[in-house]
Amino acid sequence: MKQDLLSQALLSSLMQGEDFFRFQVVDCLPSTNAALKALCRENPTLSEGLVLIAERQTRGHGRYDRVFSSPKGGIYMSILLRPTASAEAATLLTAAAAVAVAEAAEELTGLPFSIKWVNDIYRNGRKIAGILTEGSMEANGRLSYAVLGIGINVLPPEEPHPEALSSLVGRVFEEKEAPDNPRARLVAAVLCRLLYHYRRLSDKSFLEGYRSRSMLTGRTVSFSHGDCTQRGEVLGIDGDCRLLIKTEKGASVALQSGEVQLTDF
Repeated sequence: MKQDLLSQALLSSLMQGEDFFRFQVVDCLPSTNAALKALCRENPTLSEGLVLIAERQTRGHGRYDRVFSSPKGGIYMSILLRPTASAEAATLLTAAAAVAVAEAAEELTGLPFSIKWVNDIYRNGRKIAGILTEGSMEANGRLSYAVLGIGINVLPPEEPHPEALSSLVGRVFEEKEAPDNPRARLVAAVLCRLLYHYRRLSDKSFLEGYRSRSMLTGRTVSFSHGDCTQRGEVLGIDGDCRLLIKTEKGASVALQSGEVQLTDF
């Protein structure tokens, strides 16, 4: 049986001298994003780099408040960041984090991972991670802070996922693939890659990695735009991380946000 420790001391030791991040690890929270936002409200000057990690969540959620199953054995962490950017930077943070998760997983497994616009990471067609960026906006339209939530299915969970999700959910490691302390190693690898991209957020250099891992480009999708659902072919991702689609009627659409579903499988 391999070790799977997740502690502040171990995480700090794996960061290879990088001291931007500081860690707080707890057994259980309803939601790490909600808890970290509460800390920010209590202490408006809380410095960026705090990483709050829970062994499990009871009310983990993703976009549109959808449930993110969070049994023990996964990574459920939220990171406090204070980018000097407008509120639109939240989309870039989400995309940069998706690249960081994919890069870290590839580094530790030697396997390819893909990104489903805008915030999900996949292995072999199954979702292994989701990202949710939430924040507070100042009166001038700039971000006061951003809370970047990352949930990753690392190993087969101690408690199974709900039956409705079991055929859709994957994991970074199968049991035989995992190194010692896989969660701690993955957290450290994700944060190292995230910090690299965060420090270069304005030049959008992470977009090359995002585009190369896009699982939607060239595929037919259905999507909501305005008050109707449409179908079209995904052409790519632009410099603002919008999804470029050519509809069945020949129109060009650049989605800033929304739901997209593959229809060509």
